[in-house]
Amino acid sequence: MGEYVRAAYIAVGLLIPWLVLLRWLHPQPTTQDLSLGFLLGMSGTLLVMVILRLAPWPEEGFPEAFLTAGALEEGVKLSLGGLLLRRLGGEAWLGPAEGALTLAFLGAGFEAVEDFQYLIGGLAQGVPLGEVVVARSLPMHLVLGLVAGGWLVKTTDKPLWFLWTWVLAAGLHGGFNAVAARVPFPWAVAYFAGILGWGLFRFLKKRSYSPWRLAAVFRRMDPWEAGIVMQRLGWETWNHLTQEGRSPAGWVMALGLGILYPLLILALGLLLHAVGGG
Repeated sequence: MGEYVRAAYIAVGLLIPWLVLLRWLHPQPTTQDLSLGFLLGMSGTLLVMVILRLAPWPEEGFPEAFLTAGALEEGVKLSLGGLLLRRLGGEAWLGPAEGALTLAFLGAGFEAVEDFQYLIGGLAQGVPLGEVVVARSLPMHLVLGLVAGGWLVKTTDKPLWFLWTWVLAAGLHGGFNAVAARVPFPWAVAYFAGILGWGLFRFLKKRSYSPWRLAAVFRRMDPWEAGIVMQRLGWETWNHLTQEGRSPAGWVMALGLGILYPLLILALGLLLHAVGGG
């Protein structure tokens, strides 16, 4: 049992620096909402397993990379993410930066369970732990969420944007899997770095215009412009904004990353391992 617990904590540990950095960069959505996104991402792995059981899906080659890993997994994640963003959009203003951050956390939840499965599978096949950790050190699901989330937030009033976002995410995901399976690891790192750079550039660009960055945004405004922004946000959102601050309820994330998430990943990972016949 010890190796399973260790794998669960490694799976979360691989993501902690990314999650802390993104949380520090932008104050919204709240930490509680991002934690919910992480948990939804975890549940997405179970949904994928159920769908794989309902019908035959490709298991190797380019069809597996672009259909099973790309279209299926991204379809599940984006569907869950779209529902979450719709709910959060009813509570506070959401723009592309907020959508990107939410989907990055949701992707991280999916990633953590998947990493756990790969760690256990690799160890069972006699692959050294270090090699498996290195192979899973590129959080592609998290980065794809960072890229796709900015577009997904638009689907609340533009449904066709969902199709575009899905095709984009599935293509990028399938491309990564195809590259990783056929070329040396440094090429996979280069592919990942390109997507990461694009995602971070878009996130930071949209973040600079987000009204949730009070210090940066309102400093450039005269009183009339600030009043217009306040009117657009609405008084309820304004109160929500002023109460939350930069690091709302940081203990929620600390508790989740330190105790709750590894245990949940352990339980869900073992369930999937048993259902999958591993």
